[in-house]
Amino acid sequence: MSEIRSVLKRVERHLAKSKVGDDVARDVEAYVVKLKAAIESDKTGGFRKDLSASRQAAKELEDIAVAKLGYKPKSPTREYVESIGVAVLVALLLRAFVVEPFKIPTGSMIPTLLIGDHIFVSKFTYGLRVPFTEIFMVEFAKPARGEVVVFTFPVKEARAHVKNTPREQACIDEGSLREPKDFIKRIIGLPGDVIEIREGQLYLNQNPLPRTLESRTPTGSFMAPVLTQERETSGEYTYTIQYRRPHEDFGPVKVNEGHFFVMGDHRDDSSDSRCWGQVPMENIKGRALFIWLSLSDQEGEFIRWSRFGSTIH
Repeated sequence: MSEIRSVLKRVERHLAKSKVGDDVARDVEAYVVKLKAAIESDKTGGFRKDLSASRQAAKELEDIAVAKLGYKPKSPTREYVESIGVAVLVALLLRAFVVEPFKIPTGSMIPTLLIGDHIFVSKFTYGLRVPFTEIFMVEFAKPARGEVVVFTFPVKEARAHVKNTPREQACIDEGSLREPKDFIKRIIGLPGDVIEIREGQLYLNQNPLPRTLESRTPTGSFMAPVLTQERETSGEYTYTIQYRRPHEDFGPVKVNEGHFFVMGDHRDDSSDSRCWGQVPMENIKGRALFIWLSLSDQEGEFIRWSRFGSTIH
């Protein structure tokens, strides 16, 4: 039916632009009316409709348009190519301005996000950018504490940070310092905030972030015998973090203007702002929305069905 309607619209547009006499216009319009009536008749046919009347009327309309208006019908190949072109353009526009898919490659956000989770990222939340650049045309909002965001790794800032940081504290691979790639972390500190960690407890502006114990699980490791999971609250978000080494100290560090301090939920297995510094606003691509696919590499489990559609908090 979409092909038939397409013929009707194209001929009507061609007729409106054609400079023909009233008699020719009336002849063509008669076939337009006939096709519209056939379309309405086929619409009421329910499951039994075969669209034969509409197809015949569309062919007759094209034939008279060719004969009297100089109309050139589109070939099936052209129709196919144009359909693909429109679909590709829509996909590119959606990716540039609205949503973008992202695959979780590492365990730095466990347990919130697992390796193999495929998520959608809203690129519309914080504003509209010039396509394929980091320049905002218009900004709608700033990232909030506790939000999970995808960002382009800040190579320039990280190089400067690593240069002035003891090597054992600069936990970043050399590849990330050479070329930009996408990271996903949680916003912990906003511009002007002071971030500090004492004995594993995260402090924001000298106040400990609220936490409640969720579980403690033996790991069988002598160096890190217990895996602890806790519920932490930052801003409007409450989420689960986990760690094996509870005695970390860091900071205090003040977040620079126009920058954000980010951390992974897997606190002792995440390369984040503790390692390579802060993330500029222009590097943030968007906010993580939900999981649309989750693939596991565990034996006997290929698809994690229970994670489909899970909102990311």
